[in-house]
Order: sequence, then C-alpha cells, then structure tokens
Amino acid sequence: MQENRGDEEIDGRDDLVAISDRRTLYLVNIFMGNSANFLNSFAAVCEDKLLDVHRRILRLDSSLRILEEKLGKAGEDRQIACSSLSFADPSSSDGEIRESNL
Repeated sequence: MQENRGDEEIDGRDDLVAISDRRTLYLVNIFMGNSANFLNSFAAVCEDKLLDVHRRILRLDSSLRILEEKLGKAGEDRQIACSSLSFADPSSSDGEIRESNL
C-alpha cells in the first residue's frame, strides 16, 4: 500500500514540475516579446533621430557652400577694388598718380 502512495507522490511532483516548466516558458516568452517590442521601438526612435541629424548636416553643408561662395565673391571684389585704386606717389614732385597693384 505504501508503494502506491509513493507512486502518487512522484506523479504529483511530475505535475508540479511540468506546470513549473510551462509557467517558466510562458514567462520567458512574455519577456522575449516585451524585449523585442522595446528594441524595435528603440531602433525606430534612433533611426528618426539619426535622420534628423542627417537633415541638419545637409542643411549646414548647403549653408556653408553658399557662405563660401559669397565670401569668395567678396574677396574677388575686394581684390579688384584694391588693384584699381590709384595712389599719389609721394616721391614724385609733380604729384603724378600711379596705379598700385597690391
């Protein structure tokens, strides 16, 4: 009679282990799903932020090119203006005006 009782206890333990294993698998499955959802949303946020930074860099690059072009033209205009200026040569007694190439 005690052998039957031992068999019942073993069967009860198997059920407990089986339920415990199922519950563990269920919890691990939920954890994996939640982790995947979090990582997907995190990746989407990072991608949006990187796209925003990329757009800003492109805008800055365009502004920089425009500014460089304006500065280049201003430099050319200044060189032309300076080269066409005429100064009186103080060494000449007659006050003759000579062009100066700077």
